[in-house]
Formats: sequence, structure tokens, C-alpha cells
Amino acid sequence: MVENSIHTATLSSKGAPIVHHPKRSFGETTEKGYKVEPLEFTWNRPEAEFQNAIDYILHDHAWYRSLLLKSHDCTMDEKKRICRILVKETMQHSELEEQLLWPFLKHKLGDEGERIRERILSDEQKLRELLQDMEHHFDDSFALEKSLRIFEAELVESMEEEETVTLPTLAKICSAEELREAEESMIKSRPYEPSHPHTWAPQKDLGIGFNKLNQIVGMVDSVRDALSGNQ
Repeated sequence: MVENSIHTATLSSKGAPIVHHPKRSFGETTEKGYKVEPLEFTWNRPEAEFQNAIDYILHDHAWYRSLLLKSHDCTMDEKKRICRILVKETMQHSELEEQLLWPFLKHKLGDEGERIRERILSDEQKLRELLQDMEHHFDDSFALEKSLRIFEAELVESMEEEETVTLPTLAKICSAEELREAEESMIKSRPYEPSHPHTWAPQKDLGIGFNKLNQIVGMVDSVRDALSGNQ
């Protein structure tokens, strides 16, 4: 993995500094895959580039863990804010994985890789449904807490499977250049990905038309977030 020293060079679309090629200080590689520790808590997703899509995904996982930890020791208003963040960020995260990482499984491993990808997509559909359930309960504190804990358990299980099975597999079958290009595409695409669960949306890669549909849905979600003040 990339071990270059940290330096800041550019700004994100939100004006926050992007840290380029940082050391992966949020976890380590073990015989069982990647062990990921929570980042220090921040409300905004720390933006960083690693020149490696796998580290980019693991960095998200580390931040999600910090949000989940915070959700156990916060006010109800803070908990609602965390839920809104989780809805947006995990949605965009999963869209990036589906479009830019999981297709490598089929392309590199054939039928076996496609079976792995189909299982992942099924699990991510379940997470979308749980996110949708969470969104429906923002006005009911008891129901929201219950929805959040169910989502937390599913998300942690999903992240651990990726960290011990899927991502180590991708590290073996993808070249450094492929992973660098995948991360570059992720950073460019993320602001335009859907930020709310749409359980009716197709999960299969349908080519250019599918990408355009995703961008349209993402634009609609951006307007929705702007109007509601949840950007």
C-alpha cells in the first residue's frame, strides 16, 4: 500500500483540503485481510487520496466506524445528524463500489467472480432497504434508534466481509494502475452519485445509459438535500 508522506495540495469541491497519498494510519494488513480502526471523529468525511482504490474504501470504513461509535454517546439531535450522514455517505460509497470496483471481479475471475459480485449486490440491496427504513423514522426517536442499530450491525458485517474477503481478492487480481485509475474515478464521480436509497434502481452495470441514469438521480438527490438543508 502507499506509504508516502502526507502533503496537502488541492481543495475539494467543498473547499476542504484533500490530503494526498497519506500513510494508512487507520489500520493494518494482516493474514486475515485488512484490520481497520476508527478515525478520530469528525462530522465531515475526511477527504484523502491514496492512489489506490482499496485504501480509499478502507478510509471510508474507518470514518463510518467513528460515526457509529459517536452514535452511542450523543444527543438525539446529533444522532439524527449522524443518520443523515450515514444515509448520504454509505449510499455514494456503495454506488462507487458497484460501478468501479466490483466489475473487476467478473472481468478477472469470470463466473466465480460474477457469483461473488451478485452476492455483494444482494447484501448492498439489503443495506439500501435499511437506509430507507431509517429515513422513514426521523420523526420517531425510538424507531430511529432501532433502525440505526439494525443498520449498524449489517454495515459492520458488510465492511468486515469486504476487509477480509473482497478487497484482499481485488488487491491480488488488480494492477496498481487499475486501482489508481479506479480511485481517481471515484473521487471525480462521488459528488454526482445518489445520496438517498432508491431500492427500485437497477444494480447491474447497464453501460453508459445506466451511468447517465445514476447522474440524473444524483442531481435530483442534490436538489432534495439543498431544499431540506441536509447537504
